[in-house]
Amino acid sequence: MEAGPMENDDCAVSNEGVAVFLNHLRDDMKTSDDQAALEEYCKGMYRRTRAFWDARKGKYPTWKCRFSILYGPPKVGTDIMIVGSNPGFDPNDLYDEEIQSWPSKNEYWTRNWPLAVKLRQIFSATDDRDRLRDSVGTNLLFFKSRSLGSHKSGLGWANNPRHIRAEMERFCRREVWNLVRAVRPKLILVLGLAAFDKIVETPEKVILSRSDEGAQRRIFAAGAGFGRRVIGMIHPTGARVSSADWDIVTFALRGELERIDAFEDVDDDAEKVRQHVAEAGECPPSGGSPAGAQGKGSLDRSDRGAPLRPWTVIEATAVRPTASVGYQPIVDFWHELKRVGPVSIEDFHNHMVSIGWRRPRGQALTYEVTRIDLASMCKKGFARRVGEEHG
Repeated sequence: MEAGPMENDDCAVSNEGVAVFLNHLRDDMKTSDDQAALEEYCKGMYRRTRAFWDARKGKYPTWKCRFSILYGPPKVGTDIMIVGSNPGFDPNDLYDEEIQSWPSKNEYWTRNWPLAVKLRQIFSATDDRDRLRDSVGTNLLFFKSRSLGSHKSGLGWANNPRHIRAEMERFCRREVWNLVRAVRPKLILVLGLAAFDKIVETPEKVILSRSDEGAQRRIFAAGAGFGRRVIGMIHPTGARVSSADWDIVTFALRGELERIDAFEDVDDDAEKVRQHVAEAGECPPSGGSPAGAQGKGSLDRSDRGAPLRPWTVIEATAVRPTASVGYQPIVDFWHELKRVGPVSIEDFHNHMVSIGWRRPRGQALTYEVTRIDLASMCKKGFARRVGEEHG
């Protein structure tokens, strides 16, 4: 996905009120007028999302799951904006008010969902409960599903047609981008490192698990995205994490919150975000290794295949790569392909990101790298194409 707003006539999202809102905001103070303008903007966001959803009635399986946008009242200049992947679906938890406006109180603060309870525990440990109470919460994807992958109920996000998923994800990404610009949070906290990777292409800080055996997962990361300082943590309820690792996450989060005011005036200029990070001593020096560099163990250009299309379905062959291949991703990818079975390129990429897999030197796995590496595996006989995923 692109880093900023995208044009798409079919799912066109009017920027109604965005320019007016941004021009209205004053830098000297946050007034009641500013707050009123933000609330009017968010009302428009609910109207646009409702119209977008209504126009696609019956066109995809999870339409009946509806959508959810905000987890509490929007607030101008809040310290923290919390962003997840997408809201889960519970057939017993559907109510009309949810798709009409935001809750009157912050649900991370008032509800007893496992996620809300865990967030209160984390922020209590950092002595920042008030920041959680005053946070603005949303998701990269507003539309509900039982899971981001396929689900036996048929209500997983991946059960929807590919082209529908793509246009809905573009719609939501653009809305979230504009929401961030309107709210102006000092910091964005992303729940789940797969979602973090969709906002921050090259993390400037990565902390790995101290408890995992074998390949270590990322449990915390930081960087810049959406014109803000962005930190990501392993999902509070989506993975088994040791208490020792949660202590590490809590310590890292406390460190970010202690200097949160350093990011208050960061705007949409990503370079200014990098300058703030550099001043904190966590930004790689200029002239360092580029994000795409693989270093030792990378594929020779002659070994690479042409990038595969997102909907191409592949599976692992019986030809098992060994360490002598000299490129660890090929070995790791083969084992995962063997385990999950036939899968589209796009879904395999999302799977590898969701389990916290990292490229050589701990770099994030970009979609382009996934496509090239899987094509190279096909060229070498470690994988084969078995068809196309049609949506």
